[in-house]
Amino acid sequence: MRLFKAKSKKSDFWARPGMMPTAAGEAAGDHAVKARRWRRLVKANFIAFPFAVLALVMVVAQLVTITGAGRDDTGGDGVPTVVRAEALDTVSDWLSSKNPPLTEAKVIGWDGATKLTWPDTTDKKDRTYDVWVAHVLVSSGSDLYRAGVEVSLEGASASVVGTPSLDMIPPAEDSSATTTNSVLWPGTTAVSAPDAVDRAVQAWAQAYVSGDSKKLTTVMADPDASHSYLPISGVTRATATVNGAAYHAYGRGKEPDTSVLMVSATLSAERDGLDKPAQITFDLLISDPTTGSARVTAWGAPGTGPTLSPYVNAVGAGAGDSLKSPTATASTSESPTANSTATSTPTSSPTPKKN
Repeated sequence: MRLFKAKSKKSDFWARPGMMPTAAGEAAGDHAVKARRWRRLVKANFIAFPFAVLALVMVVAQLVTITGAGRDDTGGDGVPTVVRAEALDTVSDWLSSKNPPLTEAKVIGWDGATKLTWPDTTDKKDRTYDVWVAHVLVSSGSDLYRAGVEVSLEGASASVVGTPSLDMIPPAEDSSATTTNSVLWPGTTAVSAPDAVDRAVQAWAQAYVSGDSKKLTTVMADPDASHSYLPISGVTRATATVNGAAYHAYGRGKEPDTSVLMVSATLSAERDGLDKPAQITFDLLISDPTTGSARVTAWGAPGTGPTLSPYVNAVGAGAGDSLKSPTATASTSESPTANSTATSTPTSSPTPKKN
């Protein structure tokens, strides 16, 4: 009798023919693997797609903002568009007002602008705004003028300071600007204008509106006999007011240079047919202001005081001989207060000759 039953030799279950992999089974297995991969890819894309779209929108928006800012902020010559617009609108409104400085004058073009530099003596924290002196070409009949406008720019906001100046451009002369300066004037300290300065301003104003080139040249007392100066004509009466005065900027602990003084002055010019006088503002440079021989040696648009140099408005001798004589004798009355505070107003000054 056998105590142990002999183990039958049976083939392994997985080795049976029915359990052997077939081509269809292998194909089904590969398909399942690929399907799982695609499902994982679709899930990942579905999760990542919103973030990708958001990132693309942010990049495009940033590019549009940068491009738009570059296009809108400047007009191609480095001058902010808002400064250009303010200057053109101001001059146009000034010429079309009820009391214009010229008869039938109109704006004919843009003539550039200069950004004024803050003096090194000022603290950076105080430089919260920029000052631009813009120039606009104006035509009145056969005469050509350059109007100067002081524009203060703080961030994206621009505002005009006072009223424009008006410089006559000599016939056949180059119309490019020679000087620009600052306004009431970054980095400077206001001082009182002496009586001699007030008298010098009145004398210059009377000569400037006289229409007589020889008279203005005499008042300027230019030592160069080859120079002459161009006045404006057609004004029957002008009242000059000194708005403010200051020496050039100087460092702390130092004394100012008292040999020259910057003055802001407004001419209230009357002409036949006007109900009210036209307001014309200038920056003037006064030489020897502390002496009895104080005299105006240069003039320019409001804000150009710090950059004016003596006799910069000179033109060639005889350039004013062709100017028409004024129809009425111009007179100037003195300003009631030499150092009264006022806002700058437009100016009418001949365009200086390039040296």
